[in-house]
Amino acid sequence: SSNIYGELFSSGQAVGDYRKITVALDGGILQIIYQVIYNYIAIILTDLYRVPWQYCSLLLALLFILGFVNTPCKFKALRLLTQISNFILIIYFLGQAASIDQWICRGNTQLMAALRLLSSAWFIIIIALQIFIYENNLKKAVLVASVWLSAPAVMLPLTVVNMVGPRSFYTPLYFIMLVIIFVADKVLAQISKHWVKLIGIVSVSALLIICFRLGNAYYEIGQVKHQRDMLVEQAKEDGLDEIVLPAYKNKAYLWFPDPVGYVSSFKEFCGLDDSVRIIIDK
Repeated sequence: SSNIYGELFSSGQAVGDYRKITVALDGGILQIIYQVIYNYIAIILTDLYRVPWQYCSLLLALLFILGFVNTPCKFKALRLLTQISNFILIIYFLGQAASIDQWICRGNTQLMAALRLLSSAWFIIIIALQIFIYENNLKKAVLVASVWLSAPAVMLPLTVVNMVGPRSFYTPLYFIMLVIIFVADKVLAQISKHWVKLIGIVSVSALLIICFRLGNAYYEIGQVKHQRDMLVEQAKEDGLDEIVLPAYKNKAYLWFPDPVGYVSSFKEFCGLDDSVRIIIDK
């Protein structure tokens, strides 16, 4: 937010020491520009599409299908190149589930960074290229390409502050989803109405199942959160020196379900004395 950036540029940090500026403001304009470019290439571009790898795989898969069902392209060699690129990148992004980068690079961090940077640059270019291949309306193609390029552009402010984990890369997902919708529309326009209806039924069914699962999971999370809050308040009133908190059954849906590694911050946030012992009931 603007308030956080105001604190950053005036004091060098914000939200306590949680956010810190990563460029030397006293090093001159050329040094700042160099650091911004370096941070963008070395930190942001290398991980930009690794966090939402499932959505990147979906976009590539849709383009791969579109390459077969779309009307013939005049540039057949270009179409073949994009199809091969789509297939390779699909394998790469799906491989993120099994840490394919580490397997390929065998622990070589410099090689891994180069691989990630190359895959991100390749991914940006190949998607932008296919937007112009499959969209005949130049104005619409430029608009969609602008949306696509907004994904890496929106990350520019984070070149001057420290990253705070995978959630820093979720904003580009909004633009990626818009392009996925555009490509999905192109695919649906090329297939019969029978298949469109079938895909619609399957999609709605899958959405309902996901909504039911998430609703059930977060209802349970809310119940446990309420129990934990009540136990903390009770412990503060009674002056207890030990609190046993119930465990979350669906902790996979939470960033940090238990105060492990940040116990002191948890106690400070809840207003507990530092001597109070926190135990998670397994």
